[in-house]
Amino acid sequence: MFFKFDETTVHQLAPDCVRHVLARTENLLNCRLDMQKGHTAPSHSHPHEQCTYVISGKIEITAGNDKSILYPGDSVSFGPNIEHKYLVLEDSVVLESFTPMRNDIIDFS
Repeated sequence: MFFKFDETTVHQLAPDCVRHVLARTENLLNCRLDMQKGHTAPSHSHPHEQCTYVISGKIEITAGNDKSILYPGDSVSFGPNIEHKYLVLEDSVVLESFTPMRNDIIDFS
């Protein structure tokens, strides 16, 4: 199945953060986040594994007891139910992948 970017579902998560729902299968979901400098994603967890890849910008990510500043080309992975949060240090674009599929994102309104 093909997913064209100009046809993606877009969620305005905050005034400074937009999520595009990208390609997905029954067990995997990819999303793009466009975030402005200063955006924060508060500490949260979910029962899904997650990988995040930084396309552009600079982001401080805390996952569990680990914290790192990620630059373009850097990535992070963490398992289910790991508390994590973002602090966007520069306007940034990231790719997030989740398994299993996050129906809460697909059904987001």
